[in-house]
Amino acid sequence: MRESRESEQVHTSTLREAIYQMVHRSVIPAKAQAEFLGVSESFLYNAANTNLEDFRYPARHVVPHTTCTQNLALIRYFNEQVGIVGFRIPTGMAQPHDLRQGVLKIAKELGEAADSLERGLKDAQLTEPERARVRKELLDLMEAGAALYARLGGTAGVIR
Repeated sequence: MRESRESEQVHTSTLREAIYQMVHRSVIPAKAQAEFLGVSESFLYNAANTNLEDFRYPARHVVPHTTCTQNLALIRYFNEQVGIVGFRIPTGMAQPHDLRQGVLKIAKELGEAADSLERGLKDAQLTEPERARVRKELLDLMEAGAALYARLGGTAGVIR
């Protein structure tokens, strides 16, 4: 599995911005993405061009494009549009060490979320960048919790 170049989750407010993130902010070059999808490289650049309103990105490319790039920008965009939160869930059996590490990661993420919120509220207001940082930390916390839940064999509410 390859990692995205995104060091943090990038909020995208439009479908076109999400496609842009996948094409331009993934470790897989656009040319390799195009070959994987069986389309031209210019097709991907057009799909990612925020100035081309009439260009359509086929829905049939969402899953293979996400699989190819391991960039969740499109999936996160769709999740936000329908009001859900989604993230990768690890597979395989966990060893006791993995479970301990999972709990420690949850504690770490909770501390980072609390710290971000506390820093943001020092002036009794959350600016948009502060709000975005807290949201990112809370998503990291939920992802860590869901990962541990899945490692323990829980799948209720997990969309695969």
